[in-house]
Amino acid sequence: MKIAYVGERNPERKLLVFIQATPTADEPRHVTAHRRPLPMRLQVMNHSPSGFECGYEGSGPAQLALAICADHFVRNELRAESAALLLEDFEPRDTLENRMAVMIHQDFKRAIVASLPRVGGWTITEEQVARALDTLIASRVAAHQSAKRVAS
Repeated sequence: MKIAYVGERNPERKLLVFIQATPTADEPRHVTAHRRPLPMRLQVMNHSPSGFECGYEGSGPAQLALAICADHFVRNELRAESAALLLEDFEPRDTLENRMAVMIHQDFKRAIVASLPRVGGWTITEEQVARALDTLIASRVAAHQSAKRVAS
């Protein structure tokens, strides 16, 4: 299945975000496309109980960034060495995927969610999310390693 995150406005102009799964050519014919709402992940961190938003750097975009990051990390295997290095100061109160989402979602918000259009719809593919998160995490790892070298 190919995964994408799709944002649409309803008639009241509220942003609705869906996880859309589309079968690839090599999947059996009985596998069909489907979509479901992206969970807000308010239990992980509550930035915006009123909903998702995009196109600026506020609480609604932060909630959207957190939800996309958490969903991505649940779907994809985390690189253990990056997670261990970056999360050594985090309390183990939650899953590894949720802790990684909390750690990186503000960077993802600034890099991706803040630039999504506020008018009309948008789609972000799983590949685009993965590339952005790989870049952001690599930057965090490099900064962390540099700070440790300076401190020692």
